[in-house]
Amino acid sequence: MKKLLLASAAVVMTAGAAAADNANVNFGGYVRFGAQYNSAPPVGVTGKVTLEKRIRLNIDISKMSDSGIEMGARIRMQGDENAMTAGNGANAYVKANGFTLRVGNIVGAIESMPGLYAADVGLTGLNFDDLVTNVVGANLGTATPYASYWNWDAYSSTGTGSNGVEAIYTAGGFTAHLSHSTLNGVSGDNQTAGFLAYTFGDWTVAVAHQTSDTAGNKKTVLTVGGKLGDFNVGLAGADNDGVKKYTVHGSYTMSALTVNGYIATEDTSGVDTSYGVGAAYDIGGASLIGGVAKQPTGDTRADFGIKFSF
Repeated sequence: MKKLLLASAAVVMTAGAAAADNANVNFGGYVRFGAQYNSAPPVGVTGKVTLEKRIRLNIDISKMSDSGIEMGARIRMQGDENAMTAGNGANAYVKANGFTLRVGNIVGAIESMPGLYAADVGLTGLNFDDLVTNVVGANLGTATPYASYWNWDAYSSTGTGSNGVEAIYTAGGFTAHLSHSTLNGVSGDNQTAGFLAYTFGDWTVAVAHQTSDTAGNKKTVLTVGGKLGDFNVGLAGADNDGVKKYTVHGSYTMSALTVNGYIATEDTSGVDTSYGVGAAYDIGGASLIGGVAKQPTGDTRADFGIKFSF
């Protein structure tokens, strides 16, 4: 606790000094808490029902140079079922004329492509089986069926991250994103990804591809999302190094209540069709959120709780 208080005081003093030098320091994030159910809890977890809690604090720093170039950085503190982690890797960037260059704990092209997370349900995402980039594949029937999940670069909340480099360009409705990292810091273990996206009216189409020296990490992804009347709808498909997966999803908002759901299928023998439904109710400044999902292994997950952003 003393270390956290000292760190917080240091951040506040640093923010004051930065503001005096025409820099901006912004704090934001979210808090969620509740309970979750897993019909097949992982090894080491006692009981099918467990508490869920997380606080995420992003510290974003930015400054505009006299020549019109924006410079900035991000670092994150997060506490959840693990201990509070204050030592995650930061990233830094420069931005000008629609072009951004970022290094360090990068976001990653696959991770940030439009539509990838559009089908999420529940307070926690319920294992994110809706993502077409998450496949059970050859791991089905093993002690670690989800070993091939999350095999792309993404900002790490609990570690140093990819320690890579990425470039993003936006102009009107067009976005291009290219990222590269050396996996595990091992020379020759390279991973490169990119996406192109275009928004026209209420619709966005994105296509991405990832190459990798690591077996099973190659991907080609397509997402399409938009509005049909009062409904938000979308579909996604991916070829994950030979394992294909498809997802369709939709949501509908009625006043303060939003209901959503998805169906996902993977072309691996023995893998069940997965699906999930969720709901969020806005109580003013926070939301009651819950969901239930059937996993590709046939197990069931569910959660319920409160979430608010700041």
